[in-house]
Amino acid sequence: MTLDALSAIRAAEVESPSEFDGLSLEAAGGMAFDLPQPDVVVRPQLAVSALKAKDARIQVYEYSGVAVFQGCRLIKESSPPFVLFAFGGVTERVRIIDGALRVYSDDPEELSQLAEDPSLCFAEILDRYALDYSVGEGSRARFAPVVLIPQEKLDLTEPILAERVMAEIITALDVAPAEDTVLKGKINIPTGDGSVMIFWPFALNVGRYVSDVRERRQR
Repeated sequence: MTLDALSAIRAAEVESPSEFDGLSLEAAGGMAFDLPQPDVVVRPQLAVSALKAKDARIQVYEYSGVAVFQGCRLIKESSPPFVLFAFGGVTERVRIIDGALRVYSDDPEELSQLAEDPSLCFAEILDRYALDYSVGEGSRARFAPVVLIPQEKLDLTEPILAERVMAEIITALDVAPAEDTVLKGKINIPTGDGSVMIFWPFALNVGRYVSDVRERRQR
């Protein structure tokens, strides 16, 4: 377990996210990392229904007016069972799921613990599948709640294409290796300070995730 990452995650938790409880929940187009492998993705309707269930656990994280959420639910009906982990952004009217992952464990007790704590589950995902990146001043980490990128390193001319900007962010953060990598995070367009803020960035090695999920499902 990446304890430093878990501490950083906990520090951004909103203690009483009741203000977000009344928001509707939906899936964004192209969620689940756009993985082409149908045997490893989480269907959007499954992610939405799982997070709407009474036994789902949702945690909100906020910084400087930007909010994201992560949610978990144990999918017992599957064989083998897994924790459905979903994440997304919070707007004024809706929580939008940007992606979802399957998290397996051979230990039933560990699986239950992950399902009860989105922060713990996210830290486990980082430990298993995350790639490190530059967090400034020569330091690298698998996760930092906030990173700043000099504006000149990104092409923010209109139209702003998400795929292009994310590819440029991967380069700017020196994610290694950049191949077979998906980066997620909330981008705040600069307001004059010369930097672009990325909130909740994490980079996952897609190949490692796909290989692990397939191996665990075949046991």
